[in-house]
Amino acid sequence: MADIFTRLQEIEARLLTIERALKLQSPSPSSQAPTTPARVAPPQDSALPFSPLTDVTPTATTVLGWGGMAALTLAAGYLIRLAITAGWLTPVRQVALAAIFGIVLILIGFSLITRNPRYASLLPGCGVVVLFLADYGAHLYHGLINPLQATMGVVVICVLALALGRIFEGEFYALFSVIGSYSGPIMLSNLREDPTDLAIYFSAWSILYCWYAINSARRQVYLLAAYLAFIVFDFVWRTGSAPDWVATVVFQFIQLLIFTCGTVLYSIVNRAPLELSSAKAHIPVLLLFYFVQYTTLRQHLPAWAPWISFGSLGLLLTAYGIAHAYLKTSLAAGRLIIAIYAAVVFLHAGYFELLPDYLRPWLGLGLIVALAAYASSHHEQAVKWWPLFAMAVLVFFLNYGRLLFGWEISEVPGYKFLIPLYAVALYVGYWLVQRQPDLANYQMWLLYMGHVNVMAGAGQVFEGRLMISLIWGILAVTTLLISIRLRNKPLGRSALFVFGAFAAKVWLFDLSGTDPLVRIGCLLVLGASLYIGGLLYQKVDELPKPAV
Repeated sequence: MADIFTRLQEIEARLLTIERALKLQSPSPSSQAPTTPARVAPPQDSALPFSPLTDVTPTATTVLGWGGMAALTLAAGYLIRLAITAGWLTPVRQVALAAIFGIVLILIGFSLITRNPRYASLLPGCGVVVLFLADYGAHLYHGLINPLQATMGVVVICVLALALGRIFEGEFYALFSVIGSYSGPIMLSNLREDPTDLAIYFSAWSILYCWYAINSARRQVYLLAAYLAFIVFDFVWRTGSAPDWVATVVFQFIQLLIFTCGTVLYSIVNRAPLELSSAKAHIPVLLLFYFVQYTTLRQHLPAWAPWISFGSLGLLLTAYGIAHAYLKTSLAAGRLIIAIYAAVVFLHAGYFELLPDYLRPWLGLGLIVALAAYASSHHEQAVKWWPLFAMAVLVFFLNYGRLLFGWEISEVPGYKFLIPLYAVALYVGYWLVQRQPDLANYQMWLLYMGHVNVMAGAGQVFEGRLMISLIWGILAVTTLLISIRLRNKPLGRSALFVFGAFAAKVWLFDLSGTDPLVRIGCLLVLGASLYIGGLLYQKVDELPKPAV
């Protein structure tokens, strides 16, 4: 009836429009111009026996709808439980009643689709959940169907959920399908017997969900599938009785290939490059793949584990190149994903696994020098690949701490040359950072770390306390001279830190437990350094303050 009233009002409105065009409508009494037709009042919803909902569902309506679906599901569960307790229903009737209830919910949703498809889709969504519960309950609880039949039921329900998602244009249908399909191996024992069959089962679903995501323009579908594929397969494999690690590694690589191709094809087909907000959801699944696969390889194939990790990085770089070639636009989000994954691979597989321990300090220095040279001439490109630079900085500071505290540095070839080289790198970094306003906050950290490196390095290279004191005094005075030469007041003030540390060292350590001549020498060096520093600091204090 509501549809008939709507159609009648639409026909009436069209007739009034035609009359106005033919000037057959009589003018309004209040109007003095005979040629001006009267305005036609738009159809009012109050004339209808119901008020149809718009397709844009308010938040309160959605909450109420989901609350109603939850209540209906619980009511059905309590009803079945009551029937079981009272002996009204046999197991067959229980499962049949649950299945019929799910189907009825789906049919009711179809009957309401003309009013508000989005709100009406809640009922079929609830029906899909009930069908999943009925299928798993029939096998796990009652034993009415065998594992193969239960698996076929899962497949049918998942496909039904995807079809309902296209009809009702609701994304949660696909998410229900993903959860239902990937939870199958946990619930059904027949899917856990052979890792190869399990890999085929997962791969088929992964391809299907990538295809569905591309055609429905919903990234969430293949993204959730990727998470569950790696997590559930790893759980099932590790809890199995006869694990096959070769099939596991092959499966993990195939899944990476499937979802990488799905991501690239999604961007190309929909002409929608990956956004930075979506990249944050893609990065964890890549890291999950990396560590899940690496733990397996490290246990069974340790020599090849790092190289296979570099192979996965090559796959991602190839996919990035293909997407960039087709879309011909800046792929900032894709570049961020590649950079983070590359930083993890280089740091873990390359630095910690492949590189010998005695070469790590040299690599840390060479890496930071090479990247600093590149960044000084290609600053904008360096900012785009910042995760790789962050990895280089981390490696540098790890080895800086190693040299600073003397952790097994005697095994490092040429470590006595490395200590001053690290100090030079820090001082050069201080000078380079001054020219980059966005990095200005780090310049003083680099300067003071350079001073600490020289002072601690003197203790690593030289043994005599007098020689160490002499180097510390030279460092403080040289810092003042350079600051005056460059008219750099913060640099001159940093010499006060060296003087303070020098004085503390002499009074707390050098004056106890040493020969009298060494004590006298340390005091002479300290006194001379402080006196010369006082003269020089007068000029430093007269320098203009640095611009903020």
